[in-house]
Amino acid sequence: TVGLRWTAGAAIMARARHGGAGRMAALFAPLWIVLAAGAEFDGDRAVWKVQHALGSAQLSEKKGEFETAVAKIEEAEAVMAEWKAHIREEAKRTAAGPPAGPQEPESVPDPVDFFVNRTHVPDKCPVEAKEGSVLKIHWVGKLMATDKVFGSSFHTGSMPQRLVLGGKDVIEGWNKGLLGMCTGERRRLFVPWTMAFGAAGQGAKVPPHSNLRYDIELVEQAPPKDEV
Repeated sequence: TVGLRWTAGAAIMARARHGGAGRMAALFAPLWIVLAAGAEFDGDRAVWKVQHALGSAQLSEKKGEFETAVAKIEEAEAVMAEWKAHIREEAKRTAAGPPAGPQEPESVPDPVDFFVNRTHVPDKCPVEAKEGSVLKIHWVGKLMATDKVFGSSFHTGSMPQRLVLGGKDVIEGWNKGLLGMCTGERRRLFVPWTMAFGAAGQGAKVPPHSNLRYDIELVEQAPPKDEV
């Protein structure tokens, strides 16, 4: 700002002392070139405003209207300050890189086919599990994508887990996969994410859309309460 005032003032003084429009034009020409070279913030308009203000300052100074001349110089300074601020903002945006585009949605894995593999069936099966049966099971669950264990009944002191078959707090894969199971029987369940924890997953151990594999042994069962 100070530099602009000094440059414009020097141009005016040079014109007043030495006369000659040619010298004045020569002083204005470099300013035009510098402004036009960096113009991005409506450059043509900014250049015109600066030139117009400085030209008016020159005429006012010739007429002895010095306050008006100073006001016109300050008008040019304001345009230059606005332009400078714009250029700095553009520099920041350039350094930050292009704006991030819309995020590509993560691909959702296809749900596996639900499947029950009876890995061990006892010789005798006097009672089969049905909806409402109270079961105690041991189980180990793995993520099919990584074969990583995410949980098991053995993590709780080897105590079997108790559940009511068909209950709302049991995943659909278990409610369907344990039907007809005998005490002492072992099964391997392949459970699609649509019959497990869905798009939400379960905490940090089961990511969203996880297909699961369970190895389950029915340790004990009791009939539904309404049959007792």
